Amino acid sequence: MKKVLLTLIIVVMAVGVQARTNIYDLRSFSVNKMPLYLTAPDRAAATLGEPIKREGYLNRTGGYPPAYYAGMYPWGAMYYRYPMYMSAPELLATMVFIYNNAVIYFDQQTMYGSAFINSMSIYSSEYVLHYGDKDIKVGDAFSTLSSVFQDEYAKALKKSKKELFDVKIKVDAGYGDLRQKGRITFVVEKGVIVAIGIVLR
Repeated sequence: MKKVLLTLIIVVMAVGVQARTNIYDLRSFSVNKMPLYLTAPDRAAATLGEPIKREGYLNRTGGYPPAYYAGMYPWGAMYYRYPMYMSAPELLATMVFIYNNAVIYFDQQTMYGSAFINSMSIYSSEYVLHYGDKDIKVGDAFSTLSSVFQDEYAKALKKSKKELFDVKIKVDAGYGDLRQKGRITFVVEKGVIVAIGIVLR
C-alpha cells in the first residue's frame, strides 16, 4: 500500500512539474531597444520615432463617444475601444500610436498619472523583440523559439502540425503599483512567425 501511495505522489509531482508555466522578467524585453516595462508614450516616440498617427486622449474626463480601431491582424478581429473611461472609471484614458506595421496602446490608470504600454501588435521584421541578448522578429522560423523559450516551444510542438497556431509566454515585473504582468504571443503560420502580440496590465 505504501509503495502504491509513494508511486501516486511521484506521478502527481511529475505532472505538476510538467505543467509548470515559466514566467519571464518583463524588464528583460524590449522592442528596437524600447523597454516594455513601464514605458510611457514620450519614451516610445523617442525610441521608435513619432507614429504616423496618434489617437485617444490622456488626462481627460467626462463623456466622449467610443471609437474603434481595427488592427491589421489577419487571423481575427482585434478591435479596441477608446477612451475606456466611459465604462471603466479606473481606466481614465487610452492613447494609441499607429505605425506602418505596429500598433501600441497606452493606458492611464490615475488622473494625471503616467500612461504605460498596455499592448503592442507587431507585423513586420522592422520591429525586433529583444530578450536579453536574443532577437526574435516577424519572418523568423518557428524553430527560432527553441533556443529562447525551450519549455513553451516544446509545448507548442504539439500544435505545429497546424497551418496556424500560437506560442504564448508569461511575463511579469515589479511590485505593488509598479507591477506589470501579461503575455507575449507569437503567431506562427506555415512554420514562420507572422505576428507578435504583447498584452500587459
